[in-house]
Order: sequence, then C-alpha cells, then structure tokens
Amino acid sequence: MNIVVLTGGNSSERDVSLSSGTLIHKALVEKGYQAILIDVCEDLPVIENKTLFESRKNFIGDAAITAKPFILNESHLAKKGYFGQHVLDVCKMADVVFIAMHGANAEDGKIQAVFDLYGITYTGSGAFASGLAMDKAVAKQLFRQNNIPTAKSITISKHDKVEDIFVPCVVKPLNGGSSIGVTIVNDHAQLEESLKEAFLFCDQVLIEDYISGREFSVGILDRDVLPIIEIRMEEGFYDYFNKYHTEKVSEITPAPINEKKAKEMSKLALKAYDVLGLKNYARIDFMMDENGNLYCLEANSLPGMTPSSLLPQEAQAIGIDFASVCERIVRYALDHRI
Repeated sequence: MNIVVLTGGNSSERDVSLSSGTLIHKALVEKGYQAILIDVCEDLPVIENKTLFESRKNFIGDAAITAKPFILNESHLAKKGYFGQHVLDVCKMADVVFIAMHGANAEDGKIQAVFDLYGITYTGSGAFASGLAMDKAVAKQLFRQNNIPTAKSITISKHDKVEDIFVPCVVKPLNGGSSIGVTIVNDHAQLEESLKEAFLFCDQVLIEDYISGREFSVGILDRDVLPIIEIRMEEGFYDYFNKYHTEKVSEITPAPINEKKAKEMSKLALKAYDVLGLKNYARIDFMMDENGNLYCLEANSLPGMTPSSLLPQEAQAIGIDFASVCERIVRYALDHRI
C-alpha cells in the first residue's frame, strides 16, 4: 500500500505537525507500509511513477518542537500558492494520504476540500466537519443547541470596542490549536495585552468564561471512546510551552474519576463528535468545575501525534500501541473512502 504522510504547512503549529508526521511515518514504515513523508509546502523533484513509494523516502529531517510557535518567514510569505511543486501529483498516486498536520489549512477543512475535488483518499474528518470544529464559536453554538454544556463566551474582531468583558476569562484565537495565543485573564488590566497576543494569530478572538477545576480530554478512534485522560499542572495552565517543553505536567490515564462521571463525559464526547460530523479520530476537551459540572471546551479534528500527545497515551492505556493507532486510522480512511 502506498501512503503519503503529509506534514509541515505554514500554520503556527508547523513544528508540531512536523513532529507528528515524523513519528507517523516511522510507525507506518515499521508496520511494513510503503510510506513517504512530505512537507506540503516544499517543492519535490519531478515524480514519474510509483517506484518512489518503494524507497519509503523521508523528504524532510526529523523535527523537534521549538519552544515558541512557528512564525511565517520570508520564503513562506513570498511563495505563491500553498502546495509545493509536484506535491499534489504524489498525493494522487497514493492509496491514502495521512494528514499529519495541525492548525490553519489543515484542521479548518481547506486541504480536505482540495483532496475531495481531486478524489484523493485521506485520513481524518471531511472538509465541512473540520471547518465546524476549527471555528470555536460555531462549535460552541452547536454544542449549546444540542444540550452539550459549554462555557459562556463572546466573539470579537480586531476593530470591535471591548466593553463590559467578564473576568476571570480565557482569551483565545477563534481558530487554532496547541493553546497558541491563549491566556487566562484574571483582571481587566490584563485584558488589552491578552487580546493583542491572540490577534497575532487570528482576526477574531473568543473570550470565554474561566472554569476553575480539573481538565480532561477524551480521544475517539473509529467511534470507540478511549479512556479519559486528566491533565494536571504544577503551576500555570496547559499552554503551548507546557504541552511540549516542561515536566511540570502530569497526564493520568485512565483519569481518577468515578464511573458515573466518566460515563457522562464519554457520552458527551461522542455526542460532540457526532454533532460536528467528525469521523475516523478526534479528541474532545473538557473542564469539570468544583461542583462536578462538565463543560465541553472544544473538539480537535486532527489531534496531535507527538511524543507527548494525549490520544496515543489514551490508546496505549488499553493496549493499542502508537503504530497500531496509525494503522487503524489508515484502515478506516480506506474502508470509508467516498
């Protein structure tokens, strides 16, 4: 089977994507697949036939996640178009493309829409569902309409007047992941600087009621709800740096909560997954307040597959190793191709 593992891109989560892609490629090669790893934005040499896949070539080096989010450089800004030369040609040759990408142009459904037009089979959710999940305001509206509890929020644009904002609150870019540009605001004096930070990454910002309590995440693989994971921080919150560059975080699987609450959270996770129209695999994030009330924060249509990512840890808790997770994702995509 010929597989393209597509990674990189030009979003603020580029480094996370490269890390996910590198590990996925390695896992699929170890499983015996003819997989090649490609950066979606980088030019490839002329490709004439499928013998390329037999080489199982890695077109990029191993990638480490930097301490700060990726910022577009001059070469990316000057580039016309998104796909590197011949990248789409190689994707058309593949039996399936594993989209190992995060952030803009991947989790928002754009790349999926292109693949749909070309009839390219790919992993993860479709274009429409990906777009719904990526837009946090739209996702939250759908949650509310379907009785999935979520924190109250408002959305503002760069030129909107900011008045009567509730605090404490969480300020986050409307589209994006890895907690990039996210801050917790405890008083109004912090608000202006927090908005300025968030607007660096998106033209619209979500301001959400701060929920004090415990943080959880629920992975879903082929509609199978994985064991819940709890994220505990010694200090601060689960931001970009703490996700990838600190030992001050504990990720506990299965989460130490009672069976009734675990069933409630799992049921809500699957409901959110269905409401958004997600498929193949995803991760749904929750907060639980001091009274045991659950709040669905957001859905991730292309969860991270890095050494510290949550969904692989949840799968491992029930004996599904990383390579087997990758294989199941590929098999689902092939079995459900349009």
